[in-house]
Amino acid sequence: MSIGYATQRGISGRIRRWSNLVSYTTPPTPALSFTLTPSGNFTTTGTFQWRKTANAGWNSNVFGDAGQGLTAGTMICKSVTGGWMCGVSTNRTTVGYPSIDWGISVQANGNLEVYNAGGSGGSIAGGWNTATEIKMVWTTSQIFYYTNNVLRNTYSRPNSNPLFINWCFEAVNSEGVLLSFQA
Repeated sequence: MSIGYATQRGISGRIRRWSNLVSYTTPPTPALSFTLTPSGNFTTTGTFQWRKTANAGWNSNVFGDAGQGLTAGTMICKSVTGGWMCGVSTNRTTVGYPSIDWGISVQANGNLEVYNAGGSGGSIAGGWNTATEIKMVWTTSQIFYYTNNVLRNTYSRPNSNPLFINWCFEAVNSEGVLLSFQA
């Protein structure tokens, strides 16, 4: 009997030590739940992933909802194909890339270009491929552009108005995916 008891006690002690090593903590919930609205000519190819299906030209946008404006935040995206722009805007429902206040043009030729209020802010060194993570971080006074967590460009922001997701697609079959959008 004492041998069986010692074995049980030894096993339960080992199980207790093992369970302390592999304890599981529930991950935190995302800062925002997303509701994004395509303006038209899109198909959803995955979670927060869109492909433009028709009507070439800068005439199809994906907009964030009214409750998703952030005075400071981070957006991370990737491209499947070029021919679109990921960005944020104070005007969340105007179609076309000039409505994007701060964005990155993901071009079909592999280049990345910064756009500020519809005008070019210059190219981003290194361009993009399908593995490139494109990140925008904004505060109440600045915008930071990154690729693969390397800071590429910084700009002053003239006001601290809330910014909303506003992506614009130009080329038919252009496709991008939103990986993260948070405060």
